[in-house]
Amino acid sequence: MNLIFESIKTDLEADEIDVLDSLLELMIEEDITPGELADEIEYDEVPVSIDTFISDEYYLGKPLDGGRAVWPYWKKAHREIQEKNPTEVALTGSIRRGKSFNVAISLAYDTYKLLCMTSPQISLGLAPTTQIGIAFFNITQSLADDGIYRDYNDLILKSPWFMERCQEVGTVYKRVLLPKNIVPLIASPFKRGYGVLGKAVIFGAMDEISDVAGDDENKARQIRSKAQKLYVLFANRVFTQFVSYGRLYLISSKKDEQAFLESYIEKRKASKEVLVFDGAIYDTVPPEKYSGITFPVAVGGDSRHPPEVIGRDKVEEYEEQGYTIVYPPIEYRDRYELDIIDALRDISGISITAGRAGKLIHSESQFDACLKDLESPIDAESCILAEEGGLELDDHIDISKIMDPMLPHYIHVDIGLTSDALGFGLAHAGEGKKLPRVEFDGTKSIVIAPTAILDFVLQVRNAVGQEVSLPRVTEAIQRLYTKVNIVKVSADGYQSKQLLQSVRRMGIATEELSLDRDDSVYLAYKRGISEARIVIPKKNSGILREESLALEHDKVKKKVDHPLTCGKDCSDAGAGAVYHILKESVAKGKVNV
Repeated sequence: MNLIFESIKTDLEADEIDVLDSLLELMIEEDITPGELADEIEYDEVPVSIDTFISDEYYLGKPLDGGRAVWPYWKKAHREIQEKNPTEVALTGSIRRGKSFNVAISLAYDTYKLLCMTSPQISLGLAPTTQIGIAFFNITQSLADDGIYRDYNDLILKSPWFMERCQEVGTVYKRVLLPKNIVPLIASPFKRGYGVLGKAVIFGAMDEISDVAGDDENKARQIRSKAQKLYVLFANRVFTQFVSYGRLYLISSKKDEQAFLESYIEKRKASKEVLVFDGAIYDTVPPEKYSGITFPVAVGGDSRHPPEVIGRDKVEEYEEQGYTIVYPPIEYRDRYELDIIDALRDISGISITAGRAGKLIHSESQFDACLKDLESPIDAESCILAEEGGLELDDHIDISKIMDPMLPHYIHVDIGLTSDALGFGLAHAGEGKKLPRVEFDGTKSIVIAPTAILDFVLQVRNAVGQEVSLPRVTEAIQRLYTKVNIVKVSADGYQSKQLLQSVRRMGIATEELSLDRDDSVYLAYKRGISEARIVIPKKNSGILREESLALEHDKVKKKVDHPLTCGKDCSDAGAGAVYHILKESVAKGKVNV
């Protein structure tokens, strides 16, 4: 039989020879005669190889720029999928690796091979009238809401081969109608019959499910659980009904070791029927995107052995302690120093089991690098403001020591829940700072990032038996406004409405800015500190430093709070004041070159 095949090859193209070799291998392994093979699968045309499918403009070459839009890592992965023909393909690891898009490509190729068959239903042992389903597992009930389907649909619509055989429908959202009774569909736990009643699902894909049901985490957990159980149900059905042809794709980015998709992949990856593609973004992106310089990160794997960025002289010592050492490109170093847990997960594709809450600012040295020997405009970092009598708040502020008082300045007032203390922060923009930025795909750029000068943060305490007088705080702002260019005053929503209303009457813009609702303000503060884009006078900064370094970040709830041992009035005031400057993506004004 080999001699017959070799004689046939002389008249075939390279991709046709690949198909013939695959058929020969199948016939030898399964002891199938040519006649039996022809009876089993009949083709209208012989499928081209996956490489040709990706690069040739007649297939997907147009939307994929002749195949250049697919990184070499994924081209190799596509070949491996076709060679090994697994029943399940799991794609995990870091984010931004192109997992979902490449599943769409693979599903388009699976669909292409089905359409090459004379009768897919008969070849797969189904009744001729059976609808063959390509399922997209999702909690929604609309194909248009599924990211993988959108990519899959767009690729097919831009393929000449498909559009010679398929029909385009729709006006606002154009979608493809496949021939031969093959239908893309949503498999949802909220649809009657899961949305696949009466259809034979042969291929399917499930992307990670997140951000559902708003803030109701219990409801979100229930919805995810239903979708996950549905996937397992269909996996069992596909694996038994289409033993040698069906395939499901499972996509997950590393979150934590308890996540459903991660634990499911861990259980399944030992099976010969499962092919797993796991890894870091820097192992996926073409290497020429990086300089080639790396740095060592020690990964312990749990909260008792926290990961660390280490020096090369420490590698052997950490390996002896059982740490795994990974070497990300130097271009990502700032991300690891900013938040090593997030960087390991999102860039290296390594999930670390950690406690719910950890330090917001990990490095004391980074905070201390922001402290400068500048004149402090305040005479002390804490003062008393009584309801009546005594010094005014602005009596503690020396206007002559405020840097560039005519530049736009921002005030944030943090009002304590018990009215026994508040934080009062003043800030203005410094010169823009050039910073290198590296996107997840390795793309490099230089941005002019904003910097903030935190003129001062003053802790304002109550007199014994009294509350801090908010009217006197408002009056102090009014007096400062006559000498300093104050363009905005912000305060949290608690007890601040009257204060902000009075400030608006002065002609100053106001904003309700809560640092308790979510972590966005504090994440900007944290990044500003890690990149040395916040300047703080060292004198009278002790309370601010203590509170900032004690802050705890709950990444699950996206909240920043303080331990019982200290408050966060001053850190709230400081972070709130500089936020108005740091939230800008590009610096305004002068640039420090």
